[in-house]
Amino acid sequence: NQLNGPQGIAIDTTNPSVVYISNANQHTVVRWVLGTSVWSLAAGTNGVPGSDNTTMRFPVAVKMDPLGNLYVVDNNNHRVQLYCRYPTVLSYGRTVAGTGVAGNSRVQLHFPSGIALDK
Repeated sequence: NQLNGPQGIAIDTTNPSVVYISNANQHTVVRWVLGTSVWSLAAGTNGVPGSDNTTMRFPVAVKMDPLGNLYVVDNNNHRVQLYCRYPTVLSYGRTVAGTGVAGNSRVQLHFPSGIALDK
């Protein structure tokens, strides 16, 4: 129930008593219900860095869209991952920005650190 290098936080758009925290040094995003003393794993594999669709490497920011889908900035993998919550909760991410390789072309990211969504 401890955090290891928390970086970003997002309030659940479908339930404001739930927050998501990017737990960077554990390579995960955790789901924490306010008022409780434990969290559950929302994305990533606890303590295991990686670059496939179930692992991350130093996630630093999180954001939720109005449907409850979770976007994670996967800093050291140079990408943004989408974890769908609607219509079905998925335990794996899909790359929606970046290629997984650092770069400065229009399709690459270089250590992304934040995220914002528009309407």
